[in-house]
Amino acid sequence: MSRFTSQFHKFFTALEKNNNREWFHKNKTLFKDEVEAPFHHFIGELMHYLENKGETFNKTSTKDYVYRIYRDVRFSKDKSPYKVQMSAILSPEGRKSDVPLGLYLEANHDKFHIYEGLFRPSKSILYNVRNAIAQNIEQFEEILNHPKLTATFSPLLGDKNKRLPKEFQEAALRTPLLYFKSYYIRAELSSDLLLMDNLPEIVWQYHKIAKPFTAFLNKALSD
Repeated sequence: MSRFTSQFHKFFTALEKNNNREWFHKNKTLFKDEVEAPFHHFIGELMHYLENKGETFNKTSTKDYVYRIYRDVRFSKDKSPYKVQMSAILSPEGRKSDVPLGLYLEANHDKFHIYEGLFRPSKSILYNVRNAIAQNIEQFEEILNHPKLTATFSPLLGDKNKRLPKEFQEAALRTPLLYFKSYYIRAELSSDLLLMDNLPEIVWQYHKIAKPFTAFLNKALSD
């Protein structure tokens, strides 16, 4: 199975304008051959590359790491049936487990994004992260402000609480980072990179830069 071609980009360009079941059904073979299969192939290739760098993946099928293109519209005002990107999470236990953390990828015709961190964690996980930050404020701020990280990733992203539990209010006077409800960062890359032969190496370089950030969060979740 080959890596991505320009058909990957063309499919998502058209899907944005035709996000309906009739169009998708007519183009399902194109999706299967030029989008879904190459993306799974890439994720498998990337997993193998990362394993050679010391990463661990406890599932053997890429289906455990790649999200399906079909949207769950039951509780959404947007009833568009399909996502306008392919996505995957490369963590040890795959997409059905919150911990340990890994990296999350999104790709379509005009973006290739790499995410690291926590998105909308449970209350217990959020509590553990806030507790770790409160006890290690200088360390966490040093990680976030490292020149390599700030040069390649966004500032910390995520919604914020207006109020905090009493046990964090004093520490919040020293750092507003405790108000975040999610803790993640994003690298915004061009979708043209999907056509590069060294794409796994490119992803690894970004992941390596974010490793101290992810390691801090993973330690908070394991303590």
